[in-house]
Amino acid sequence: MRNHLSLQPGLDTSKNVPYFDGMRGLAIFLVALGHIFCEFYFLKISWIGLNLFFVLSGYLITRCLFQYKHYSAQGYFRNFYIRRMLRIFPLYYAVLTFFFLFLPLLSQKFQHYYSELDNIQANYWLYTSNWGMIYSGMPEQPIFFHFWSLAVEEQFYFIWPVLFFICSSSRSKYILIAILLAFSVFNRITTETPLHAYLSSFTAAEPLLLGCLVCIMQEDGILQRISKTLNSAAILSIVFLCIVFIRDQDLHITNEWLIKYGYSAINIIITSVMVSAIIGRFAGVKTRKFFSVKWLRWLGKYSYSIYVFHWIILKTIVYKTESVLMANHWPESLSYFLPRIMGIILTLLISYFSYHYFEKHFLALKKYFSGDTRWSWRIGWNYLFYRQTKRLPH
Repeated sequence: MRNHLSLQPGLDTSKNVPYFDGMRGLAIFLVALGHIFCEFYFLKISWIGLNLFFVLSGYLITRCLFQYKHYSAQGYFRNFYIRRMLRIFPLYYAVLTFFFLFLPLLSQKFQHYYSELDNIQANYWLYTSNWGMIYSGMPEQPIFFHFWSLAVEEQFYFIWPVLFFICSSSRSKYILIAILLAFSVFNRITTETPLHAYLSSFTAAEPLLLGCLVCIMQEDGILQRISKTLNSAAILSIVFLCIVFIRDQDLHITNEWLIKYGYSAINIIITSVMVSAIIGRFAGVKTRKFFSVKWLRWLGKYSYSIYVFHWIILKTIVYKTESVLMANHWPESLSYFLPRIMGIILTLLISYFSYHYFEKHFLALKKYFSGDTRWSWRIGWNYLFYRQTKRLPH
């Protein structure tokens, strides 16, 4: 028997769930804060915000796949991939186009300064930048370093819908996820360099797969039944992390034990918190309330834009402003905090306008790819046709 959160065909269950926006908000808050104020000790572990992103992303895309499984194979794949492209591609490729094609026309000095990135730009266009850094090292001007996680997600988005479609039964899905999780953990543990292990798509597959697993269990109506076991696993994970930190107090991914063994513990804790919110009972009520606070939901709404812009602004504006102030003998604390506060404000403003005046126009097209394919195409075509002939008011 399926629970009250079981998915319905044709219902976009990813909408109007405030605490999901709050989870995105907390994730981007941790990631951005850790990047901007990376010198502070406790913020060195803020990279776990990406793990939260990954777990939530795996859950939500699997929810979408459950909605689309009732359509034909053509409708299933077309709806999923086009909706993903409308959400991710416009802003991402607009930034790359501006940087690689437009700015070099304005200044040869700019082109020369970023020539190294120009030589490896194919990695960004093809969403393979994480593998580029693993095999070729970090570029000297890493203004697109953070795109590695977008590359990981796109690689996962490309493969998971196919595997989900092939594995039609729940049993086959569980077996598949178990095999992939085992491979992910084995690959991470056997990778010698912690940074390479962290950037690998195989490593990041673990939190994504855990999110997928939660969604499948929810659809099968067993999520609430396993929640107590998951909570116990989360408690054991916290104890294990304490042991890891006693051994090595480094909170960053350079802590070999943390990335090799603590990484899974962190994912289990995050998954437990998310499951608590999804079930919404007992502690889950408070969890939902926490993730539903307005400022977290606001950050969650613009999380993608914030993620894309915050690192670029940090590398191109904040650090250079800080250097100028220090060179002019400004007080050290003022030289440090003032550019960062300005950078945060600038990031939020750009993200707001990017969403409302650019991304939103593409997101509006997603409604034509949420049902039966032939009907969504026909509705979209009629809408455009009638707008042209002025039969439909603007």
